[in-house]
Amino acid sequence: SGLGAVDERIILDERNDAVIERLRALLAQTDAPKSVAIFYGAAHMGDFESTLREEFALEPAETHWFRAMAAEEWSAGKIDARIKKLQADREAMTTADPAGAYPACERVDTRIAELQERRARIQPSG
Repeated sequence: SGLGAVDERIILDERNDAVIERLRALLAQTDAPKSVAIFYGAAHMGDFESTLREEFALEPAETHWFRAMAAEEWSAGKIDARIKKLQADREAMTTADPAGAYPACERVDTRIAELQERRARIQPSG
């Protein structure tokens, strides 16, 4: 996929959490729908399936697979821009909370390192 394992896991977890939170809110409504479709890629489905079965006691009725999009590999420019944004985010975190920013900064540092590795594969430095 071109993403590092850390980036892939973060993206999957954050997106899955957002969908499940929205589903909880939707199903909590007094006029909750009788059926719901989750439109996501295959990498998300294992987590969704276990959460839907365990937390919501739901079982799939039908499964339909459609190709929604194809992802392009990030260009060197996109990677550089993402690294720059993450570095700015890290700086803002440490400025706002120097004592408490460590866990979040560690995650950002890991993401930056992964992106730097991807960047090096596109155009080695030196």
